[in-house]
Parts: sequence; C-alpha cells; structure tokens
Amino acid sequence: MAAHVLVFPCPAQGHINCMLHFAAGLLDAGLHVTFLHSDHNLRRLGLAAAGAEANSPRLRFLSVPDGLPDDHPRSAGKLVEFMESMQTNTSVAYRALLPSLSAGAPRRDDDGFPPVTCVVADGILPFAIDVAEELGVPALAFRTASAGSFLAYLSVPNLVQLGEVPVPAGADLDAPVRGVPGMEGFLRRRDLPSFCRGHAEDGGLDPFLQMLDEFTAHSSKARALIFNTAALLERSALAHVAPRMRDVFAVGPLHAMFQAPAAGGAGGARTTAAPRGSTGTRTGPSCTSAWAASLSFR
Repeated sequence: MAAHVLVFPCPAQGHINCMLHFAAGLLDAGLHVTFLHSDHNLRRLGLAAAGAEANSPRLRFLSVPDGLPDDHPRSAGKLVEFMESMQTNTSVAYRALLPSLSAGAPRRDDDGFPPVTCVVADGILPFAIDVAEELGVPALAFRTASAGSFLAYLSVPNLVQLGEVPVPAGADLDAPVRGVPGMEGFLRRRDLPSFCRGHAEDGGLDPFLQMLDEFTAHSSKARALIFNTAALLERSALAHVAPRMRDVFAVGPLHAMFQAPAAGGAGGARTTAAPRGSTGTRTGPSCTSAWAASLSFR
C-alpha cells in the first residue's frame, strides 16, 4: 500500500508554517499528503491552497471546524479558550473525518489518493493522536518548537516540586532554574515563558502552562516524536528526552531543507545527508527517507 500521511498542525501560523515544510519533505520522498487545516484558515487561504494543490498532485488540503465563531479573534490572549474548543469540537469532526480517509472507506471520486496510512499530528493536539490510534491508524507527534523547549515543559512537574514555578511576583528573574536536566548551568527564570510566573488570580500555575504540561507528557503515547531541530545543536536535550519517548526523530531545520508547498511546490532537499546521532535520536535529512518510508507501517 502506498504511504499517505495526514499532517494535522495546530491552526496557528507558526505551527502551520513549520508543518508545511515537513509536508514538503514527505512530498519530496514520494508520499501522498493530506494537510488538515481549520475551516477558518482554509477559507482565508482561498486560491493559494488551490494553487499549492495544482503544483503537487500528491498534496491536498482538507479542513475541520475549530468550534469558534468567525468573529473570534483567535489571538494569544485567548489560547486556553481556543485549545479547549479544539479539544471539544474539532476532535468530534476529526473523528468523523478520519475513517472516511482510511483503509476500507469508499474512495473519493477520482482523487487518486490511497487510504491514509499514518497521522502526524501537532504535539499540542493530543486528541488527534488518540483518535487515530483508536481507529487503527498509527500516529506520531510533531513538536514545532525546540527540543530544549520540550524538555523544559517535560520537567514542569519537577519544577513545581522544587518550587521553581510558578515564579513568584517580584522574584529575581536572573536567578538560575534548577530541575531541567542539562540546563542547570545556564537556564534563568527570565528564559521561561511568561506563563511560568504566578497566575494573576491566585498565584497558582497558569492554565495554559497546565495544559502544555499535559500535552507534553502525552507525547510519550505516540509511536514517535518528531522535532524540527538538529542533533548537532540540541544533542543534550535530545538525549534527555529520548528515553522517555517511544522513538525520537530530529529532522530539521526544515525551513532550510524544503520549500513549503504554499510557496510554490514541494521543492527539494537543499542539504546533504547527516549521520545518525549518538543520542538515540534519528537525525538530519538523511532520516527523511527513513521516517518517510516507515510512515506506511507495513
């Protein structure tokens, strides 16, 4: 069976951009890709989406609702509301859509796409991984930020236990942070996101930090975790993350390797192959073919 990957980013600009480059790598390796937008974002793309599909017959854009009204700002100040709507509403539409794209479903009229054989979902959309696995479709998690950032979120329970977060109001922001493995010598309080500071209402953990903590821990349930990073830059962080995941791939920096489909086609690899790192993490553009080939899970 031909490999066909459903790529599902969180519908925020930075996440979409990164995962479009990832989709381009899959297209370059000869795979079919369904890129799943929110209805809101796909409407905004308009003819640009049609143009990208025309440039690559193995790429298509589909969408699911995000559950918010059209006039909702979808801004950083509404992140918790946005993510809760995705968990509650988008998950239902996604659960209804995925079986229609999978093996055994009636094929869409002459679309030329084989059944979806794998889902690569944004790591902050844990429902996308759970639903795929429940329906028998293998699922991988993709984190668009650095491995160091992921490791910090993975360490939140330890940071709370040590009293490092939430950072109290008026605290010295240049003070070092204990509890993130491999970062004790340089990580400061000011390096943590602002939502690691005391929640304004009760001094407790910010709701969005609690959400990210849960999403990060959930990545261990995915078949593998993919980072848009290079082991050469983040060897230490990857070495601390890898033992806590089922498998880890470091495949970046994707923007330097593949041209995003919306920018005029899938493009081609721009860098030479890199060897597998010593961190237990598969790395570099040479592993593009390796993980692309594995996505059919034959």
